[in-house]
Amino acid sequence: MNRWIFKAGLVLFLLMISGLPGWAQAPGGAVKPVVTVDGRANPELVPEWILWRELFHVAVFLAEKAPDQGKDVWINRVRLSPQQMNQLIGHGVGLMQEEAQSEQEIKGLMKTSGAMKPEVLRGRLRQLQADSEKRILAYRDRLGETIGSETILKMLSFARLHIAPGVRMGGFVPADRK
Repeated sequence: MNRWIFKAGLVLFLLMISGLPGWAQAPGGAVKPVVTVDGRANPELVPEWILWRELFHVAVFLAEKAPDQGKDVWINRVRLSPQQMNQLIGHGVGLMQEEAQSEQEIKGLMKTSGAMKPEVLRGRLRQLQADSEKRILAYRDRLGETIGSETILKMLSFARLHIAPGVRMGGFVPADRK
């Protein structure tokens, strides 16, 4: 569903960063990906913010594209009430709107990146990533205030079982390193 979009975005972000001067690059710029967290082998190591981001994105995607607006997943499988499902979708829409604004800021930053010192650019990108993680968890907390902590835990368990196995995280190292 929406997992490939997340993975593609994560890879794009890592590729953008890896191409910056001063980043982990071997002579000639050859780099290779290294997986440090494999959600299939260790779903408990996938950060919670990633799981919630995907839950919100999937909720909005299903609401917009699925014939049943996601009722099979959220009501039949996760056992949310219709009201809780609508709250999940509403919070997901809000998060996605804020993420779109953040993406515009990143695009603007990348356009001007040639005029910035690499350490300044890295610092700004790290701050934007930290802000994104905080924003996602704030949406989770606001959702929890309306649907309750027990339901939040149930959704997190669902995410660890069904979303985490599709997540692979890592970075890039020079191609000549093992």
